Amino acid sequence: LWHGSDNREIPPLWGRFEEIFTPHFEAAPSERSYGACGPMDADGAFDYLMAIELGPRSAPGDGMTVWQIPAGRWAVFATPLGKIHETFHAIHAEWLPASGEALRAAPWLERYGPEFDGTPESVLEILVPVA
Repeated sequence: LWHGSDNREIPPLWGRFEEIFTPHFEAAPSERSYGACGPMDADGAFDYLMAIELGPRSAPGDGMTVWQIPAGRWAVFATPLGKIHETFHAIHAEWLPASGEALRAAPWLERYGPEFDGTPESVLEILVPVA
C-alpha cells in the first residue's frame, strides 16, 4: 500500500510486485492484477494498492493489505500504458462531465491482464465506479 500525491512514485513499486505476489497467483481465481486508487484527500494525496484477486483457498501474506471492492457498475476504458495519465485526465475532464454518470464510493481500478508486459504499448483497463 502506497500513500502520496506524486504518482511518479508508483511505477517503480510494480518492480517488486512479481516477487511478492508470485506465490499467491496459483491460488488466485484469475491471472489479472490490479492497481486500486483510493479517494484523494484535501492535499491531493491518495492510497494506491497493487493487488490480485484472492480465491477461496488463498489468504493474504504477512504485511499485505486487503481491500473489499464493492460490486456495482463500472465504466471501462482501455488504454496503452504510455497514455495512462492522459486517459485518466480525459475521463475526469471530458467523459465524466459529458456522460451524465455519477461516481459511487469505490476505488478506481487499473486492471492488467496476463498479456500485459509493462511496455508503453501494452494495454490495460481503467475501471471507473459509477452509480
